[in-house]
Amino acid sequence: MSVTAPLALIILSALLSACATSRPAGPTPIPPPIRWQVSAQTAAFEQQLQVIIPSAALSDLIARVQRNNLDLQQTALLLKEQQSRVRQTEADRQPQLDLNVSSQRDGAEQTRNQYSLGLQLSWELDLWQRLADQSDAARAEYRARQFEFDAARNSLAARTASLWLDMAYAQQIIATEQARIASLSRSQAAIKERFLGGGGQLDDLEAASSARARAEAVLLQLQQTQAERLRELKLLLASTTPQPFILPAKLPQIEAVPVAIPAAVIAHRADIRAALERAYAADSNVAAAAKALLPRFSFSANSGYNSDQLDQLLSGSPVWQLLLNLSAPLLDGGRRQAEHQISQYSARRAWLSYRKTLLNALTEVNNSLQREQSLLLQIERQQVAVHHADNSRSYYRERYLAGQADILDLLRAQRDLFDSRINLLQSRQQHQKNRITLALALGMGV
Repeated sequence: MSVTAPLALIILSALLSACATSRPAGPTPIPPPIRWQVSAQTAAFEQQLQVIIPSAALSDLIARVQRNNLDLQQTALLLKEQQSRVRQTEADRQPQLDLNVSSQRDGAEQTRNQYSLGLQLSWELDLWQRLADQSDAARAEYRARQFEFDAARNSLAARTASLWLDMAYAQQIIATEQARIASLSRSQAAIKERFLGGGGQLDDLEAASSARARAEAVLLQLQQTQAERLRELKLLLASTTPQPFILPAKLPQIEAVPVAIPAAVIAHRADIRAALERAYAADSNVAAAAKALLPRFSFSANSGYNSDQLDQLLSGSPVWQLLLNLSAPLLDGGRRQAEHQISQYSARRAWLSYRKTLLNALTEVNNSLQREQSLLLQIERQQVAVHHADNSRSYYRERYLAGQADILDLLRAQRDLFDSRINLLQSRQQHQKNRITLALALGMGV
């Protein structure tokens, strides 16, 4: 199931080739592989994370978190802010019409009033497409913010699912620790009864009491951690309700993620597409900065009325003015040239960031795939360990009751059994969480 080195190079080459291609009009949606579609074949690729989670309760919890999460709401507001910036840049390319009304009073020997009413039309002729480049940069940044919002939603869904899994498995681990304490309590009571009857030793009772106290301390720590997870979930929900959801009685099973990964699927990740759009925006800023060195042409027209009597303002003939303006930078101390260089460096950084995002994505996929294999092997071996630990506990219990084994041997066997059960639960927990991590690394979302 691991990705071989040649395949990794092929995938990486296909992804990095986007750096050398011409700039597209906009991102093209990539259809999901057939084996990742649901039975009705209607779900989009971004919704496949919900498919591998076979729990209506978890899906409902994710939906609640996405509705209420304060960080996601701030990301949504940043998206709306950028949408307004797009409208600003597009408005700069349109004619501007202003209404001017003024009243002036002056005088030396005689006071004189002057009233004016007029319209002013101004428009910069975008001959070099500088304003168009600025508008393109704003739109690309808006698309990047859209993809960042999608990435934030997906990351939040994965974080919620992982936290929910942690709490579900922690509930089982706590139950196992409680069973350990119950077993130690029974052993302690039996040893005490035997000691009081003159058939045991004080060391046996002390050893049993010590083992029980250590187990109770571990249980308190687990319960504290579980309470902190609940508070973290409340923070994600922006809620203070005492019990926002009910943990499942049966441990959930996250479905396996297919590993036949076309390069286009990885490139579909929201954070990768956001980095690509940001690189496009930087390129547009470079073009706009270069064109700022060229002359600018603007057109303005004024028309209105002037009068020294307010009631006669509209009775006279209108006054109008037409002006075509040419301005060209001559000396500015190198400021515009420096701005152009800064934009070039920024564009290079944007493309390097895009390439790094691609490399990170490939690394995340490879790590999750290898972790999937490793955790499956760990679970298999720990199941064997639980089986042998159970046999060992039974063996030493019989020998201790027959007076042929020390109490420490029995307590050690009991400890090994419960530790093996907890280790098995923890490995299954990590395995289930890794499947969510792998799905997120492949670009699956909600």
